[in-house]
Amino acid sequence: MTEAEIALEKIDAHDHSFWSRRIRLSLVAFGVIAFYAASWVLAKVDLGKLVTGLPKLWFWLAQAWPPVWEEVPLFLLRIGETIDGSHRHHFRNCLGAAHVNSRQP
Repeated sequence: MTEAEIALEKIDAHDHSFWSRRIRLSLVAFGVIAFYAASWVLAKVDLGKLVTGLPKLWFWLAQAWPPVWEEVPLFLLRIGETIDGSHRHHFRNCLGAAHVNSRQP
């Protein structure tokens, strides 16, 4: 092969990889958009309620800033209690399901 042919192959290979990257990016973007669209439909989002609720959310966020640092330990304790309760509830349900399944013939 001559140097010109090698250079042309490199250009063709680069061009091919450019399009394969673009196609891959397009597929990922389409997948993300499809996921959010399906989530929006399944959650039955009411656009009117969302629009009227946004000012309330901004008001709440404005009141929450700056954070009160003295309340952080209490906040972390409440988070821990919530996680602990949900894990215990999940574990109990798994044990109950295993017990019910062990009784079936």
